[in-house]
Formats: sequence, structure tokens, C-alpha cells
Amino acid sequence: MEPVLLNALLEIFRAWTPAFAQTRSGKRAVEQALGSLLAMGRRTLSRNLWALGRQDLDWSADYKLHSRANWKAQDLFQPVLEQGARWCDDSVLVVAMDDTRIRKTGRKILTAFYQRDPLSPKFRVNLMWGLRFLHFSLLVPLYRSGAAVPPRSLPVRFLEVPAVRKPGKKASPAEIEAHRQLVKQQNLSRRAVDLLQELRQSADSAGLSQRTILAVGDSGFCNRTLLRWRAIRRRGSWVGSKIEKWLKLEINRDKTRVVDLGKARASLDFLGYTFRWHRDRYAREQRYLHVGPSNKSLQREWDRISELTDRRQGCTPITRLIERLNRQLEGWANYFSPGYPRDAYRGINWHLGYRLANHLKHHRSQRPYQLPEGNDVLRASPAAWSGVPEH
Repeated sequence: MEPVLLNALLEIFRAWTPAFAQTRSGKRAVEQALGSLLAMGRRTLSRNLWALGRQDLDWSADYKLHSRANWKAQDLFQPVLEQGARWCDDSVLVVAMDDTRIRKTGRKILTAFYQRDPLSPKFRVNLMWGLRFLHFSLLVPLYRSGAAVPPRSLPVRFLEVPAVRKPGKKASPAEIEAHRQLVKQQNLSRRAVDLLQELRQSADSAGLSQRTILAVGDSGFCNRTLLRWRAIRRRGSWVGSKIEKWLKLEINRDKTRVVDLGKARASLDFLGYTFRWHRDRYAREQRYLHVGPSNKSLQREWDRISELTDRRQGCTPITRLIERLNRQLEGWANYFSPGYPRDAYRGINWHLGYRLANHLKHHRSQRPYQLPEGNDVLRASPAAWSGVPEH
């Protein structure tokens, strides 16, 4: 009888090859995956090699696959997503997300920490030493195919989410504030949003851009971080549909992205402007949306001013040079007048003063004007102009 399950598994493993820089690295990863299925007890790398009968060979290449080779674990789930999407609905992909805790005994594991034991009894919290992972699974409704088969969940993401180390008792206020900001950026909900964005990109690259991803989680994921991201995604899709249908424009999906300005140091550059949240200028707790010229726009204007005042303009009359500069600066200032351009204007003024001072220092005097040949009237002496006979 032909082993159908093994052939399907090997087909998924063969799709791992693009995730590795070399073909031999992909082949070695497939061998280790098969060894983990055949090994007994704990699935360590050494036991996987023993299950493959390679205990007497050199193990250095197998360990270098995990320490030196450049590959991402998320890319290994791409064939699982592509194969599982065939059995899902044509309009939606249902993904279940939850956190998984694995107990550990080693005290030298850098990312291990004390956390709540999910198997604690009621009204009593026990602590456990271990690792925390974020697990995404694709729910496949196999019962819709007509056979009496229950649904299955296929893993599509598995990422470690360690806790942020707290500063010591002698930490400075700056270190404590940096720890608070780091906790906001690397908590479980924020990492779930990042994984959902990666999963959306993976689905789009697999030709599933028309399917909506429906993420299902427990109460631990029902917070402002995830619900706000969902609203941003919905608002972005609404704006995209309006632009394409109402304005009859085509959006380049590869160059279009959704930016959450609520993140730390997040900014958006659009039409020469930069949009970002700034601290209040009067040291209040609130923030304001700063709209001003982007760094690229400032650099282009600086380059234009330098071009108008370089050494090649040494013979240009000062009045004409000032007219050109005023025309350039007035047009640039009129375009960037909305928003808060004061800081940008200050930088432009400083650069303009420096360039003009340097230009006047090296400005060459004009040679006397030479009249065209054959014009005797204009070449007459000043005495002839005044009507006094020349002696």
C-alpha cells in the first residue's frame, strides 16, 4: 500500500527549499524534520541525528544550520498555508491565535522567565519557569468536502515572545522609562499584531489577497491594541476601495502600506510632507500631529540653494541672483506653508545665509561692458553728448 501521508508530508518539506540560501541547507533541514518524527523521548538535535543513524558522523554542519545559516522560521509555514487554503472557504481564512507555555528546568536559558501556570487551580495562581510562544493555527473545515471528517487546525505561525527584563533597583529614571516603552512595544498583543501583518503578506504572496483573515482569540487578545489595528485595516481598505472605484485610480499594492502613527517613532512621508506625533511644545502630557516638510524635501531645497549660489554663478549680477533665490524660496514656502514649517524655515534661512556669505566672498567683479562694433554714436566722447565742441 502506498504511504499517502508520507508523500504529502514530503511534498510540504520540498517546498522549504526557497527559504534557505543553499539547496544543501534545505535538504539538511528536511532530514532533521524527519528525524524529529522518528526520535524517541525529547526531540533534541542529538536524538534526531541518532534516529537518522548519523551518530558516528560529524555534527558540526547540523548545528551550524541553526547558528549561522540565514533563514526565517516563518517561511517554513508558507507551504502549509498554501496547501491548507485549498480546503477553506473562498472568501475567508479563519485563524485561531493563542499563547503557549513550555516548562523548562535550565536556569541559564536567557529568554525563560517566571509566569502564570495555565493549569493552576481556581482562585490560586501558581508560577512556572519556562518559555512563552505565540501560536497561530489555520482552521480547515474538512467536513464541507462531503466526507465525515472533523475539522483540523494547521500551524501557520509559532513565535517565541519573551518578557522584557525589569531594570534593577539602582536603575535611573531614564532606564525605567525606557523599560516602560519597551514593554508597550514587545508585549503579547503587539507581537500578535505584527504576526497578523506578516500572515497577511504571506497570504497575498500566495495569491490569497481577496480572502479576509478572520482572527479568533480568547479574552487576552480583546484589547485596544488589536481592535485599533483592526479599525485601521478596515479604514485603509475603505479608502482603497473609494480611490479605485470613485476616482478610477489603480493602487500599487506592492508600494502601499498601512502605517500606525500610534507606534513609537512611526511616521508617514507623503507628497513631500512628514506626518508624525510630537510631544507638546509646552511640556504638557498631550501630543499633537506634526505636519511638516520631510527630510528629503529639505535636502532637495538645500541642494537647489547650493546650486544657485555655487562658483559657477560668480559672474551673475547680485540683483538677478536674488531674484532667482526669491522665486525659488517663495514657491517652496507657499507649498509647505500648511502645518508646522517653522523649524524647516529656520534651517533654510541658516543655509541660505551661509551660502550667500560664501558667494559674496568669492564673487568676481564684472568686466566693463563693450559696445558692439560700428556704433560710432555711442562711442562718442562725453563732450559730444553734452553739445560742447571737442578740442
